[in-house]
Amino acid sequence: MRRPADAEAYRQRTLAEAARDQARFQTEAEAYRRTTVADAEAKAARIQADAQAYTRQATAEGEAQAVRAQAEASAYAERTTAEANAEANAKRAESLREGNQELIAANHLVEVLPAIVEAASRGLTGANVTVLNGASGVNEVLAGLITQGASILDTARRSLSTPLAPSEDGPGRADPAARSIAPS
Repeated sequence: MRRPADAEAYRQRTLAEAARDQARFQTEAEAYRRTTVADAEAKAARIQADAQAYTRQATAEGEAQAVRAQAEASAYAERTTAEANAEANAKRAESLREGNQELIAANHLVEVLPAIVEAASRGLTGANVTVLNGASGVNEVLAGLITQGASILDTARRSLSTPLAPSEDGPGRADPAARSIAPS
């Protein structure tokens, strides 16, 4: 009787140890699975954070390069404009030194001619003009306006062709009070 009881106790003990070992292995396996999953998730989160940081850095660098390029283009445009203005001023100064006041006055007159025509046309705005003699009467009115414009141009030329009075600054300097039309 003892042998079967010992055999049954041994079997029960072996089954209990096997159940215990199986539970321990399952617990260890579950812990290992959780640790592995947690490590994988942490790595994925780090990779995602690194990718986002790289994207932000690349975007910031791209924006910085765009701002630098825009600033350089703006500076180049300003420098080019300043150089062109300086060259134009130098040419004007050279022209003044060479005594080309007529050319300067003519350029100025061309610049202000639209304003002169506009001022003259404002005088005719709302006016009731009766033209006799049909088309030849219109031609006479236009010829009169052109003659007046030519008279103004001749007056400007005559005032510029008179020698300039020397100023206190020395010879070759124009005294602004000595002429009636000052070039700009």
